[in-house]
Amino acid sequence: MLQPDMEQRRSVENLAWMRFLVLEPDVPAWVMISSTCEVTPVDKSIWKIDTFIFRKRPLQPGESWELDNGFYRLLKIDPETGEKRVTISDDQPAEKEAIFSARVNLSTDDVTFENVANFRKWIPEDYQLTTDPITAEQTLRDLFEFRSGMENSRAPEVRPGESPAVSE
Repeated sequence: MLQPDMEQRRSVENLAWMRFLVLEPDVPAWVMISSTCEVTPVDKSIWKIDTFIFRKRPLQPGESWELDNGFYRLLKIDPETGEKRVTISDDQPAEKEAIFSARVNLSTDDVTFENVANFRKWIPEDYQLTTDPITAEQTLRDLFEFRSGMENSRAPEVRPGESPAVSE
């Protein structure tokens, strides 16, 4: 089985998200920043990408989500000492919710979306956010400014009034 290298993976992720944003420009920044994805090669030039976000799981006694230096952390209070500790990983499964699935052809830059969630009904408080919504907006603005200054960007060029070239 083919294994994507980091450059190919980033290309697949970037192209899929850029095309997705052309189709769905109202995606909240918190959805994008808190998302994760799986990239799987289908053949040399075609890749499958599944993007998702985790729903918050029910908190156990002594646990809480707290904003720490701009990022949400799952904290657990030690019942004996009262000390708060960051939970990095635990055995409590979190439910994944798909944002979109797509096939990306890196040879032609075609992106075919196979599944798109109705994220407009999502409420930030229901999901495991990596940062607060305001910080997410600023992070994305900074990222897009940085990327727009990079040469060899794979972002599709779309002028006002034109339709993007997106495979259906």
